[in-house]
Amino acid sequence: MKFSLGCITKSGRLGSIAEVDRIPSAVFETPLMLLTTKGGTVPHLTHETLSLLTSKTLALQLPLASNLRALPGTTLSKMNVAEFIGMKESLTFCCVNDPLTTLPGKFNNKNSVAVWTNSGRENVTPKSYMDIVEALRPDMYQTLCDSDTNSSGSNKRALHSVNTSMQFFQYCLDRHKSSEVLGKSCILASLVGGFSAESRLQMAKELAGEAVDGFVLEGFDAALTHGEAADPDLVASLLRDTLKLLPEGKVRLLPGCWAPEALWRFVREGVDVFDSSLPTAAAERGAALTFGFDPHSKSFSYSCEEKENSESKVYEISLKEKKYFDCLEPILEGCKCVTCRNHTKAYLHHLLVTQELLGSVLLMMHNLHHYEEFFSKMREAIRSEAT
Repeated sequence: MKFSLGCITKSGRLGSIAEVDRIPSAVFETPLMLLTTKGGTVPHLTHETLSLLTSKTLALQLPLASNLRALPGTTLSKMNVAEFIGMKESLTFCCVNDPLTTLPGKFNNKNSVAVWTNSGRENVTPKSYMDIVEALRPDMYQTLCDSDTNSSGSNKRALHSVNTSMQFFQYCLDRHKSSEVLGKSCILASLVGGFSAESRLQMAKELAGEAVDGFVLEGFDAALTHGEAADPDLVASLLRDTLKLLPEGKVRLLPGCWAPEALWRFVREGVDVFDSSLPTAAAERGAALTFGFDPHSKSFSYSCEEKENSESKVYEISLKEKKYFDCLEPILEGCKCVTCRNHTKAYLHHLLVTQELLGSVLLMMHNLHHYEEFFSKMREAIRSEAT
């Protein structure tokens, strides 16, 4: 894999990920959205319905909890994870945490990381983690880390996460270098430190010169509503100081369920890759993303009906609300997604209140399309500033 940095402007970095060994013709423009998966599939969508969204090569985020369940199959079949899940034309990135699952907390220790599956808790050591990675053979993966930190945690806890994660990192990197099957996989260093600037800077300095392909900015407690409610100024400040110490030519990933305006803020700070946990989280609470982003003015817009309800999130509408039961308009006028071209708010409201599975499917198709359009417009905003 090769990450090429095209330009850097005040609005962010424009680049591309290409020359992936399994899919050499695929090119992924950054800022990039990874499709968050569970069990190798995008929640609520089959591979067939997912293909209705785009004809582009997909980039998938595969959390460790799902990978643990796939391990017996990939081991027996000797398939890599992309082949095993039937997405062999897609880029695969194996990550430690699931951005759709909030960490229970206080279960990590100096020797292992707690991973929560449907069967309960499993403690994953650096050795068992790398055994998993070698069995899956993803295109990219991050090093194991202790990222269970939050904004109310102490500096001592943040420093502990750094020390533990550095030990895990060294083992993962040494194993990567000696592995016979990971020669074509890219390793990304996990950079933690909670909300302690001192701890993050310490780890950034230690990782800056390491032979890795990029960095994953972990430890912001950004799963689900935690990420949406995060203080963007605080996170942006921590990112700004940390990223200054990292080499510009390597890709930077920031996992988490961030509010759209916060995500745009982080793009301006120099982050390249995010995930699609927000569209999924919104769909699962019966909401459709409706915010607008103008690449020329670099500003957001919101509809009047969103602002009327102070309890709802300003970037979405809840189609479970009774006021939509007879609304024969699409979610968004002018939206070209399959849902908006074929269905009304009234029909979606009916599906949701009667708990029909199709409701979540149609919401996911709209939300992912809308979010991908947002990423396209962010790239357009950066590109226009560079010319």
